Amino acid sequence: MPKSFLLLASYRSGSTWFVDVLNHVEGTAAFSELFSAPEKQAGTQDLTSDQANKTTQYLDQTIRAYPHYYQAAENRKIRPFSTFSYLDTFYRQEGTIGFKLMYTQLARHPEIWAYCRFRGISILHLVRRNHLDVIISREMRKATRTTHRVAGAEEMKPVQVTLEPETLIKQMSSLQRNIDLARRLIKVSRVHSLEVIYEDLTRNSSCFEPVWTFLQINPQNVEPQSQLVKLVRVGYSESIANYDEVRKALQGTEFEHLLEG
Repeated sequence: MPKSFLLLASYRSGSTWFVDVLNHVEGTAAFSELFSAPEKQAGTQDLTSDQANKTTQYLDQTIRAYPHYYQAAENRKIRPFSTFSYLDTFYRQEGTIGFKLMYTQLARHPEIWAYCRFRGISILHLVRRNHLDVIISREMRKATRTTHRVAGAEEMKPVQVTLEPETLIKQMSSLQRNIDLARRLIKVSRVHSLEVIYEDLTRNSSCFEPVWTFLQINPQNVEPQSQLVKLVRVGYSESIANYDEVRKALQGTEFEHLLEG
């Protein structure tokens, strides 16, 4: 029986790539942030480069192809009834169906969790272990004004970002607290769930097997596929302008090992 699911994740955790992989499995449809705030829905649409145009077109035709909550008629009703009505319509689609929800979006719409609990929606919790990568990805997004890149689009020019050594530990601790809070919420609510690690999925395709089993889908031994590629493919010393300062700031902390990634 096809499963209905929700992908819970934080920003810059690889969730768009993961959704794209799921979309490449026959009979499965996964969508982007259906509960993103209206001002967040533009993505790369404000850019005019070849890279942004190709990426935006691809995303609009695939993972953004379902009307967001704030675009739907249901949003004019009173919450939580509007949320339940919207989700009922969404999950009536055929096949294995789901969408991704950021931690901050769940905080704005806590009724979504109640809906999942009482409608039996399964939760995929995507975690990116390397908080340094998350922070670099956020800064790269600001520096390049680009969120994603589709295969075949023009290559990104080398970009370096400067991180704030004074606040780096605080940022990483905050990322870890959010993950821990999500884990506790999942445990307490006893929803049917599976936690998957982004780094494991990208290193070894066999790590997708528990995902296929969890969602009760059969990709017929096909390798996981995605049209999205990394914005930057260089090491920390090349991507971090103040690498020595960052290394010193992390030295002796619980996050020191992240530089080895």
